[in-house]
Amino acid sequence: CAVTSHAMTPEKEKRYQSVNELKNEVLKFQSGYSTHAENAGIIKEFSLFIQRNRMICLVIFFAMLIISAMAIYFITNLSSQTRVALNAKKISENHRKRADFVAEQYKQERNATEKLVTRLSNSYLSEVKMLKNTFVYLNPVASMDKAVKSLQSSLSLYPDDIQIKGELAYCYFVMQQFDKVLLLANEKDERNQDLFELSKKYISLVGPNGLLSIDNLSNLILEQNNGLKRTHLIEKILAYDADKRAGDHNYEKAVKAILKIWNPNWNMKSLKYSPENQRLEVKSKDLTLFKYRPVKSSNLCILRFLNFNTLILTGSGIYDITQIDDLKNQFLDIRYTQINSLKGIEKLTHLKYLWVQKNQFSDEQLAYIPKGVKIVYK
Repeated sequence: CAVTSHAMTPEKEKRYQSVNELKNEVLKFQSGYSTHAENAGIIKEFSLFIQRNRMICLVIFFAMLIISAMAIYFITNLSSQTRVALNAKKISENHRKRADFVAEQYKQERNATEKLVTRLSNSYLSEVKMLKNTFVYLNPVASMDKAVKSLQSSLSLYPDDIQIKGELAYCYFVMQQFDKVLLLANEKDERNQDLFELSKKYISLVGPNGLLSIDNLSNLILEQNNGLKRTHLIEKILAYDADKRAGDHNYEKAVKAILKIWNPNWNMKSLKYSPENQRLEVKSKDLTLFKYRPVKSSNLCILRFLNFNTLILTGSGIYDITQIDDLKNQFLDIRYTQINSLKGIEKLTHLKYLWVQKNQFSDEQLAYIPKGVKIVYK
């Protein structure tokens, strides 16, 4: 070893100079330290240190190994989690973009649907107005049934729409279905409050056939004499009832009730109706209107609901022959009336005899009378 070689070197000055020096060198060697003779470098010193502290170094080594393994695992796991997080972020971003796209599509489709629903609702309401304001006079039952179905379809789209509910309540009132009117009663529906109140009064008077008696119908009509607000409604009620009830029925009281509303000054006298003789006499000067002409009205003579063949208007307040131009009577007496024009008389297609005064009409006016009509002067 290096100690032995150093002690036995031939040059005296290079050998150990004393026993103690040699002894210290041997002790260092035996203890695992580097000797002076070895002239050890850093690597040798580190090697000797490990040999001296083998257990501690092993513990430190394995500890560092474990720490390194854990560090590698942590770094690897962190890197993996980072990749997962980045992928998740990327996926989330893609999902967000997709969600934004879908949301925009939904918004566009919802707007388109709302516009379509609005157009459908407006279409339903336009159809309903035609049915309940025009066709109801021509084919009452079928028109009102169709109007109700259209309104029910609209109500399924807009269950809280006050206007649709109001229109439906109006139709049910015309049909005398007062129980359904009350189901639609709403304090916010100011237009139909009178109908709600009348429905409460007449709901118990509806008969097994779903209709009021003609007497009660006449009373119902008279109760709507509130400043001509319901002039259209009263005629629709009578038209529907006549179509629904079918057969020959005496609507004299109902017709009088409507004439009273249209002619407020009339005392409901001087109107004599004989169904047996098919004869109607109207002699009151306060009776001037026999048809109501506004847009929502039928523009038909209200006397059409009575069954007569002879119409006597002598002394009545009628001033226009077109007030009765849709009737089917064969005999007509217009003496002592304010009628001064016979233009339109040709529309009385069933007319066969016309009673007039002498000199009541000029030859020009008489020319309007169809050739098949016989003029009787009295």
